[in-house]
Amino acid sequence: MASSEIVHVIDDDAEVRQSLAFLLSTVGLAVRVHASATAFLETLANVQDGCIVTDVRMPGVDGIELQRRLKSMGVALPVHVVVPSITVRGIVNMTAVAAVDAQVAAVQGLEAARP
Repeated sequence: MASSEIVHVIDDDAEVRQSLAFLLSTVGLAVRVHASATAFLETLANVQDGCIVTDVRMPGVDGIELQRRLKSMGVALPVHVVVPSITVRGIVNMTAVAAVDAQVAAVQGLEAARP
């Protein structure tokens, strides 16, 4: 990524959001955090280059719906979806909206911690 490009971290969990932002910044990446997909979409007019790292499960607009909306708007930012676990249906849903990647969070207990 060019130095002007930004990784947009979208997650409703503040601790996860800040942890991902910290991790990405330690390797020199510019990061912006967004508390929800809706909050990100509200800033979309100011977004130029970069990519998106988003949680698949969020209240309101989830990661899959975010991808659908971006695709319908013609936004070509790469989207990386973080999921606590993956199913065949989940893979099909992400493929249908052209997800760049689905990262399975291998954190014990994460699945149980999410509503």
